[in-house]
Amino acid sequence: MKADYLVSLKEALNKYTNNYADIKDILKDYEEMYEDGLASGKSEAAIEAMLGNPHEVVEALKDTLTQKQVRRTQGNKIVAVSPFVATICFFISGFYFDGWQYGWLFFLMIPMLGIIFNSPRRDRIVALAPFISVIAMMLIGFLTGYWEYAWLPFLSIPVLGYFTHGKKLDALVFFILVVLGIAGYVVFGQMYGFNVSWLSFTPAIIYSFIRGDIAISFGNLNGQERRKTLFFLGFSISMIALFLLIGYFYNAWAWSWQFVLFIPMMAVSLFGRANIIALMPFISVIIFYSLGYFLDMFHISWIAFLLIPITAILASKN
Repeated sequence: MKADYLVSLKEALNKYTNNYADIKDILKDYEEMYEDGLASGKSEAAIEAMLGNPHEVVEALKDTLTQKQVRRTQGNKIVAVSPFVATICFFISGFYFDGWQYGWLFFLMIPMLGIIFNSPRRDRIVALAPFISVIAMMLIGFLTGYWEYAWLPFLSIPVLGYFTHGKKLDALVFFILVVLGIAGYVVFGQMYGFNVSWLSFTPAIIYSFIRGDIAISFGNLNGQERRKTLFFLGFSISMIALFLLIGYFYNAWAWSWQFVLFIPMMAVSLFGRANIIALMPFISVIIFYSLGYFLDMFHISWIAFLLIPITAILASKN
């Protein structure tokens, strides 16, 4: 069976490498080849004979895995140097271009490089999309002042998710609905105000529900997990509501977006490993931006990002 074959392949790969990205890429490739074989009418025995014994597959891939490890080692050296490069770029943008408010974006190159060199290639662009969206939002907001449009780059995340993990036709339909939603948001926003124009994205949301990409279900959760999920759903809606209400009624789009950061923080606390290391990147961003925006301390608030490696070192068990 396909599941048994992939489990055997995963076990064989784990004996040779512990790199999650490589294992996930290989398993995905072989799963697709297995599916193609089934679609062409081949029996499972014939497909497994064609693909090869899992241990033979690993033997054949050893050279490729070794080359990837060498490239990853070189990439990690670049990641290790990136905090110093980001700091230099931050100071140059601040002192020479008065860019303290958005120069901190250079620090995002640190996790972005980590993703580029260490994440599965199929997930890479989707993993990078949130960081690219943050950069786009800040640049649009600070350089043009149109904060009501600055959040639109975040729509690239679900679109890329569709193209990466969904069927091409579904992805194309969703992309068209998102583009129409953006057009409606801009046009109706100018005509009737942005407090109602967001409804232009309703067709895209409904389409996702119909396709099953957005689903709400609590039937298989036990009492504690059910309470956690319901709490998280209410908390998420509250944070989004705060962002929209404060942004709209107080014209505070420039800083109210920080409420949205509490959503992933709560998700980590409730469902993940609730440790300070996982939470510190969000905390650092909030400290940095709050000190800079409210107290005009962008020239020194970047120090908050040093809390990330310091916390990792102090909290590490090694």
